[in-house]
Amino acid sequence: MQSFTIKKGRLIMSRKYYLLLCMAFVAFSDVCVFGQDKDPNAAEALRHYKESLSYLQSVSMEVDVESSGKRYDPNSGHGRPRRKANYIFRCDRGRTEWVGQSLLLDHLGNVDPVGSRRIQIIITKKCYFYVLGAPEELPSSALMIINDYEDHQKRAIDAPELGGPLGGRIFGNNHKSVAELLSESTNLYLRKEQENINGVPCYVLEARTKHGKVTAWVAPEKGYSTLKWMIHKTNDDLFDDRPISLNSWLAVFDAVEVRQANDVFTTTGGILTLTFDYPDGRKVSWDKYKVSGIQLNPDFEALGAFKIDLPNGTRVTVEDSPGIRYVWQDGEIVPADDPTFEEIDKIVDELKQ
Repeated sequence: MQSFTIKKGRLIMSRKYYLLLCMAFVAFSDVCVFGQDKDPNAAEALRHYKESLSYLQSVSMEVDVESSGKRYDPNSGHGRPRRKANYIFRCDRGRTEWVGQSLLLDHLGNVDPVGSRRIQIIITKKCYFYVLGAPEELPSSALMIINDYEDHQKRAIDAPELGGPLGGRIFGNNHKSVAELLSESTNLYLRKEQENINGVPCYVLEARTKHGKVTAWVAPEKGYSTLKWMIHKTNDDLFDDRPISLNSWLAVFDAVEVRQANDVFTTTGGILTLTFDYPDGRKVSWDKYKVSGIQLNPDFEALGAFKIDLPNGTRVTVEDSPGIRYVWQDGEIVPADDPTFEEIDKIVDELKQ
């Protein structure tokens, strides 16, 4: 009887041990499963962050940008004047356009009409088209680029004044976004502890890249949008393909406002701060963004997007055909001296469709 009691006790202890082991395994598994209240690994957090940006592939939105000016070039130290811009940005899986105005401001914040300009950039899957002129006036001229137009498109998408930071983009990184820089890094790291940005808990992704240290604060409860991102370059890092020629360069974007519409979170307000540390001192500039009128997967045809409409006689420079003068005539680009130019006519026909 005593032997049976001992065996029975051991059996009970074994079952208890097995039950505790199972409970521990379930708890451990629950931690490893990716969810809003769980700790994901770095690759999963990055994947969700990239998915949060997918709405920018097909969108129409109005953007207001106010710039402090003094956006210094890291290699020349030259600054830019203070501006205030308002434009409609549209993107349709490769096609992009910005239509609006950029106003030059004096030291008192008043508009200088002489230095103000229209914003009209239309980029199809065939060419880059840039219309020049003053706001509220007829276009003075236009520029068309066919060959290598994609490089000009990338520069426009990266530009702070054209809203690049809203999608995690900034010049100086070979046209790679924050998400792309993190994806390409071999040492992507997820901090152990979450950090709060404006009271919202965020996973913190960081990595060392050839373009500097990249950090992104990703908020699960905001659809894994970034509430903050940062790129920090020192003199060992690259600005595009060249070593940076200053002590340090720091770009920080803070998402002031993130809103939800139809289960999609979009960044509707933010501030980009650029800090340049030169041997002789520090220079700082900022850009403030406000986004409204967001339409996801809109009817671009109904919006009249990606189409060019210029007054007859507007001068057009075709970069790929230097030395030949062109004008816009009845919805077409024609040589001023020779009415035939079949390739350009074909591209213009596509723009009008």
